[in-house]
Amino acid sequence: MIKCSSRLVGILTVACFLASCGGGPLPGEAEYIASMRLSQGIGVPQNPGQAFLQLQTSAGKGYPLAALKLANLYRTGEGAEKNLSEALRYNEIAAEHGSVDGEYNAGLSYLKGEGTTQNFEKAAMYFDRAAHHGDGAAMFALGLLFIKGEGVPLDARQAAAWLRLAAKRNYPGAQGALAVHMQALKQEDLPVIEILVQKIEQTIIPLPDLEEPKGVAK
Repeated sequence: MIKCSSRLVGILTVACFLASCGGGPLPGEAEYIASMRLSQGIGVPQNPGQAFLQLQTSAGKGYPLAALKLANLYRTGEGAEKNLSEALRYNEIAAEHGSVDGEYNAGLSYLKGEGTTQNFEKAAMYFDRAAHHGDGAAMFALGLLFIKGEGVPLDARQAAAWLRLAAKRNYPGAQGALAVHMQALKQEDLPVIEILVQKIEQTIIPLPDLEEPKGVAK
């Protein structure tokens, strides 16, 4: 099993990040707003170059929305030269500052070896964190890792529990994968799986949604 400490990193980091601003603007928020205004030409002449620099400054201060946007720019090659290593780096910054999407995306990069060497252990770590923050896609991915024993111990019951949790959140394909997987399990596995599901549910702590700050066009 993955140690509990990895599941708490995101929550504790977010708490520290929020506490550091004392209720005021988050670190990097002003630069993020400036970037969006420069990008969209809101109240200032449109300037994509300066917008990009402001976005980098914001992400460097740990502002998760900025890090996510940069990760997407580098992943797609739209607005920046395609660079999967940079995409991963910014997703990890977002993950460390309260973004469940950053956690899942980082896990996916390590799973596929995109922008980095394939690393199932790191993929499992990020999926585990995102899953414990309520992300259905991460729950599904973690269940598949338990089926294959990649990055985590081979564990059919844990796999079933995570697939069931993903299915409860209506993640596409989870119910079908669970049905196929359950065919290989025994009747005595069922109550154990139910207990696992209940125990995991008690440890899931969703992170607050990341919202665009005031002053940024929706």
